[in-house]
Amino acid sequence: MTSQTSNADNPSPVRVVVIGAGYAGMIATNRFLGSLTEDEQQRITLTVVNERSDFVERIRLHQLAAGSRESVTLPLSGVLHPGADIVVGRARLIDPAARTVQVETAARQFDVPYDYLLYAAGSVAAAPVPGAVQHAFLLGDYDGAARAAAAIGAAGSSPRIAVVGGGFTGVETASELAERHPGAEVTLYCAGTLLPGARPAARASIARSLGRLGVRIEADSAVTEIEAGKLCLASGRVHAFDVCLLAASFDVPDLAARSGLPVDQAGRLRVDEHLRCIGESSVIGAGDAI
Repeated sequence: MTSQTSNADNPSPVRVVVIGAGYAGMIATNRFLGSLTEDEQQRITLTVVNERSDFVERIRLHQLAAGSRESVTLPLSGVLHPGADIVVGRARLIDPAARTVQVETAARQFDVPYDYLLYAAGSVAAAPVPGAVQHAFLLGDYDGAARAAAAIGAAGSSPRIAVVGGGFTGVETASELAERHPGAEVTLYCAGTLLPGARPAARASIARSLGRLGVRIEADSAVTEIEAGKLCLASGRVHAFDVCLLAASFDVPDLAARSGLPVDQAGRLRVDEHLRCIGESSVIGAGDAI
């Protein structure tokens, strides 16, 4: 980012707004503010807009769901640079012409002006399987993981736990559950092979490790629907469960698309090789949402 100046002796203030305080937003905020000179600190303000007042360690959500960790959050005030202003609220709309972000908090709705905007809106858990929202727990977000932990705790000493998704998140979740709940019957459902992006030797090694933990792997078992207490597979088979966790995929927020910014077919902000939004150089992208 380069400072806007009215003349060489009287630089104008620069307002930076960061949407999202996940990994990308937090790291970008801290590195940017930590790099400023004393002079720049006097004329540059940075505001972080985030829906929660805390930072969620998303890579630990499988541990929260399994009950291995009681908390995977940290107060934003403790992880962000002290020079950042924090607004706890939802960014509803970006107006690139006016260079404002419409923000809704618990108390009111207002516009936050910017000269430069960092779009780090992150990703959200997807529910591509019919019935997932009603009958399963989405592991990709904090609320889903926390509710899964409560459901597993209430399911008794030997629950039947289904984990849908044969990627790395599904593997981490299944192994954590089996370690934490040795009496549980943990089954990992893969639409194709286990960890399709991994090397065959690595895939085989991980499968053996899961087997030692007692995890049953159901390969080539695409789940077509989730009903109350049962999975419906593409093969026509039906498998019963007590608790089901979905670790299948992610979506991105539709904020960029709703704001008229250029996006790809998945809704991710389109940027150039310098991470600048195509056609809007005042908007810079970072993280899952670009």
